[in-house]
Amino acid sequence: MVSTSLRRHDYAATVTAFLSVSDDPPTMLVSLYAGSRIGEAVAATGTWALSLLRSKHQGAADWLASPGTPVEGLLARVPYRRGPATGS
Repeated sequence: MVSTSLRRHDYAATVTAFLSVSDDPPTMLVSLYAGSRIGEAVAATGTWALSLLRSKHQGAADWLASPGTPVEGLLARVPYRRGPATGS
């Protein structure tokens, strides 16, 4: 799952793959559709978080992968905590 926060709104989406680019500094690559809400939010903020979900979180992954999910209350159905580095 990739997430970010922009103008008091949380954005998150399920991604199917990511790539480790560098260990020093730690750098990850995720491809997002530029016209998507999450893609636009990540581009605007410049910060994002990558969360690895376990199989018990399949419901959350399905919810975040569903087209037309609301921006308001998007994460209300998903247990989460903000990361200290980015707030995402």
